[in-house]
Amino acid sequence: MIPAVDNEAVRLQLARVCQSEDFAETTRAIEFLHFVIEEALADRADRLSQRVIANELYGRGSDFDPSTDPILRMQAGRVRRALEHYYLTAGKQDAIVISLQKGSYAPTIVTNAAEDTGIQKQR
Repeated sequence: MIPAVDNEAVRLQLARVCQSEDFAETTRAIEFLHFVIEEALADRADRLSQRVIANELYGRGSDFDPSTDPILRMQAGRVRRALEHYYLTAGKQDAIVISLQKGSYAPTIVTNAAEDTGIQKQR
């Protein structure tokens, strides 16, 4: 059995990532990342859709139309690129790796094989 990544360890990693240069002065990106991580830690990652995030995080109404309002796609892209850069530079030795796969708003959380014994856990 693969051990689960500890929620508190994930939150500590989230804080480390958000304090990095890659997320400096990007309040919306930090809010977005916090929201999707907390939803994943609460076992609600399956409900992370454009509509849910737009409504709950950005206060968009029920008339939110992702085809005419690209806020979520743009924010997810920014967060995805910032995470990739962080883990290529300052965070390359971090024990926990957080990523957003293209086409998904649910984060992937794994232990870093460079720091661990290669055991990975996807959330």
